[in-house]
Amino acid sequence: MEILARFGRALRAARRKKGWTQAQAAEAMGTDRVSWSLMENAHRNISLATASRAAEAFESDLEAMLRLAKSIRDEPPVRPGRPVRRGKKTM
Repeated sequence: MEILARFGRALRAARRKKGWTQAQAAEAMGTDRVSWSLMENAHRNISLATASRAAEAFESDLEAMLRLAKSIRDEPPVRPGRPVRRGKKTM
């Protein structure tokens, strides 16, 4: 998984840990919800300055967020409303 996707997953994990919506996280960073969503879903290539501002929204720093991003496992993101299948179903 590329670093952009891992960083987006780290942002999502940090946001959920705080219990924030995307709109609340975006407000804390000083951006809009659509931009936040694009970052979380790795649909926007962000600068180091933007990544640093995102980390600061969680009272963290870029280094800590990058460590969190590095620890994210290589699994496809879960889409809401779709069941996750992990192996064969046994009867």
